[in-house]
Amino acid sequence: MLEALVSFFIELDEDKVVITIQRLIKAGIEKKKVVEALNEALDIIGKKYETGEYTLSDLMMAGILYEQVMEMDCIDISKSIEKSALKDGIIVIGTIESDMHDIGKSLFKSVASTSGFQVIDLGVNVKPEVFCQKIKELNPDIVGISAVLTGAISHLRKAVDAITQEGLRDQVKIIIGGSVVDAAVCREVGADGFTDDAIQGVEICQKWMNSDG
Repeated sequence: MLEALVSFFIELDEDKVVITIQRLIKAGIEKKKVVEALNEALDIIGKKYETGEYTLSDLMMAGILYEQVMEMDCIDISKSIEKSALKDGIIVIGTIESDMHDIGKSLFKSVASTSGFQVIDLGVNVKPEVFCQKIKELNPDIVGISAVLTGAISHLRKAVDAITQEGLRDQVKIIIGGSVVDAAVCREVGADGFTDDAIQGVEICQKWMNSDG
């Protein structure tokens, strides 16, 4: 049924997606497995958008559907995050310049907010200078930069470089997220951490806030 869930989500068939999720949970399938299947479907949709097979409208519909199913009582991922002992923290997030993807960023925002962080969302297609400006204005603890398109990796590097050149790098931790990021990309762009999973990303931020740096 997990394969069917992926297919139904790619087809953006809301009714079948919801029914399949309910059946999976009722059958005892781990919530984590269901979320992994949804993430797989999102990744496929993102690639279809890159190749022109899916439109921006399709991408937006996928984002709305993803957020809707994540709010289902049987799969609410915000319940998977510990809230205790978290120091107050501010996270500024945005999808990097040249990238219009909003799904993963919005999910991270939801989980982080539920976990006690104050999250300021700069939206999509955010230029490096805007990140710098907001660091100066808001003095955040963490900056989260999202990228889904392969071509956006160079813009991640530019954003981190801009933050460094403005003398702001030591003030913030930088986490990058998205389907194209991994340990190698993290090292290449000079970020402090990376993730392609909202819950894992928030857990990384929590560790930073609860450590001495």
